[in-house]
Amino acid sequence: MSDDRIRTLHDMIPADWDQKPLALAHEIGAFLTSVKDEGTNIDRGTSDGSADLWVTVQGVEYYVNIKKSNAQLAKEGRLPPPSNFAAGT
Repeated sequence: MSDDRIRTLHDMIPADWDQKPLALAHEIGAFLTSVKDEGTNIDRGTSDGSADLWVTVQGVEYYVNIKKSNAQLAKEGRLPPPSNFAAGT
């Protein structure tokens, strides 16, 4: 994806959305450019708090979803902390 298209995508995102996952997806996408199959593109998508990549490597299409973990969201006060039961303790 060209830098102009990425800037346009960033400009379209609502101001209250966390853009860190999208920024990380951009970095991961730059790396994946070096390993993706020739003649294929890296498709990108975003939703509130997450970013998605679709890339084909050695004939296999992969889907990569980038979002903050529930533990991180709890640290930020955006999600209740996980219960001890869920943590296996």
